[in-house]
Amino acid sequence: MLETVVHERENSAEFRRLFRDYEDRIAVSNSRRAAMLAAIFMLAGCSLDFIVFPHLAANFLLIRIVSFILLGSIFLHLGRIHAQDKGHLISAGIALIPLIAICAMIVRTGGGDSEYYAGLSLVLVGLSLGRVVIAEAGS
Repeated sequence: MLETVVHERENSAEFRRLFRDYEDRIAVSNSRRAAMLAAIFMLAGCSLDFIVFPHLAANFLLIRIVSFILLGSIFLHLGRIHAQDKGHLISAGIALIPLIAICAMIVRTGGGDSEYYAGLSLVLVGLSLGRVVIAEAGS
């Protein structure tokens, strides 16, 4: 059987710490991008509101603006995080904010019969992908 030679320095605690620091910097950078994209898409969704539910568009615009502001504040906060700090907890809000906003819009438009119900599925897919990343980061 062919055996792999493992370098001793790759198993050291210092190597693992350096690798974790590197991964944390990448995770924070990716989380900032995700927060900005989520904020833009939440605000851009108002165009759908004006077409599908013109009588509720003003209410939904308020929900979308609040979501945009909260996601923007996460984006700004993640910009101030240093490599040694952990931004994983606040990054969970990136998926949670649109999830709550879309749930509020679904409730206002008829619950499970709402045309916006598909939007919840999209957020849940994003949340499940984010959960994997958060679980890996926590270990």
